[in-house]
Amino acid sequence: MKKKTIYIVIELKVREFVAKILFAYMACLRGYRVYVGSREAIIDLVKSKNFIGGIFFYKAGLQYENCKDVDKKINAHVVLDEEVCPGHNLDNYPNLINAFPSTTRRFISKYFYINNKIARFVKKKFSYEKNKIISSGWPRVDIFTKKFSKIFNSDVKKIKKKYKKYYLFVSDFAYITENYQQYALEYLPWGVNKNEHKRYKKLFIELAKYNYEDFKIISLFLKDFAFRNKSIKILIRGHPADNIDAWKNVINGIGNLKFLEPKDDIQPWIMASSGVLHRGCTTSLQAYVLGKPLAFLNLSIKNNYKDYLKKFTLKISKEIKNEKDLKEWMKLKYDNKFMQIVTKELNFPKDKLSCEKILDVLDKLEINKEERLILKNNKNIKLGMYFKHFYNIFKRKIFVLLVESKIIIRNIDRLYLYPKLSNGINKNEALYYLRQIDKNLDKKLNLTNYSNNLISFDNK
Repeated sequence: MKKKTIYIVIELKVREFVAKILFAYMACLRGYRVYVGSREAIIDLVKSKNFIGGIFFYKAGLQYENCKDVDKKINAHVVLDEEVCPGHNLDNYPNLINAFPSTTRRFISKYFYINNKIARFVKKKFSYEKNKIISSGWPRVDIFTKKFSKIFNSDVKKIKKKYKKYYLFVSDFAYITENYQQYALEYLPWGVNKNEHKRYKKLFIELAKYNYEDFKIISLFLKDFAFRNKSIKILIRGHPADNIDAWKNVINGIGNLKFLEPKDDIQPWIMASSGVLHRGCTTSLQAYVLGKPLAFLNLSIKNNYKDYLKKFTLKISKEIKNEKDLKEWMKLKYDNKFMQIVTKELNFPKDKLSCEKILDVLDKLEINKEERLILKNNKNIKLGMYFKHFYNIFKRKIFVLLVESKIIIRNIDRLYLYPKLSNGINKNEALYYLRQIDKNLDKKLNLTNYSNNLISFDNK
């Protein structure tokens, strides 16, 4: 049966998976057919078609060659920009909006942003495309609502059973080793003019240095606090850009200070906690609307710390300067007096979900209907996938050895990041979450696994 089709890319599973499958679920209920997969799987799927149709749904800027190839096979390329986050100081936004070079902007039909403030900054930068720029909110924020946060109820129960009472520290350092300068300069942002490279290099190095120094201060503070307060448990949630081995080595041997690899969605860890400690990350806004007390660890003694201080997230948090402050905060109850400004910053759903707002726009696009794609799914292909998986592991080990031996020069921290698509993108995991919100799911939808990183959603 021919249907309008959406091809959704997932790049970072821990942040995107649950929100994207919620969006796919709601799109199916409107009559769309949806494919969800890794960037490689979705782009290969689109390129393999012998007809034009559908919507390519991506999270930010894409290389020119990929844009050009995808454009030949789809009707619309839309972007849900999840790189430009809420909660930053206003003077930061012009530096963050750089993911779309002029060579690729002509391929994009619509840009979706989390709130009006950010959308206005983007319209100012890309003034001739302002009719394409929409403040829709994020599907990820839809999951913060009472209606959909229950998608994590089973996970919350498991976490509470294992860890009992704890406080959660959310890392957002990225630069946590002496290699910070090389890490910072590994990639310059998309869309930056070559004339601006010098300015961005300076900006990135300064930020990386500050984060590295702040990491040393905060990790030592947490270690000392845990050592002197053995009855208080703190779980440290690693950032997807953190060198996880470095974190583990720093806190090794302290029983009430645990490190959590960023291998799943952070929301159930927030929901199960007694409070969230942070240093300005967007996750603090999420924790606030989920009803958790916030503590901002502002321990820097550097004169330039104000350049990196996220004032909005500090405003809604208890500022922590020392151990006494932290202990006092742990006695405080949640205060929702900033709820109005936080919900505005998140463009928190009131009458209509972000998923619905985005689908309302997509419904108006002229899209060719397509037949269901018949993909080969035989033993030889599965065998090839397994071979490729183990080959990649072997290749990575050789790569690590060459970098550590300094035979080749690369950013070594990247070798110790948690995999972006750990355990792949599969229908069983999608079903696990969707069944939490829809007990009649199996009567409504068909989910099909095509590979370790590609599933399709179709209504019945």
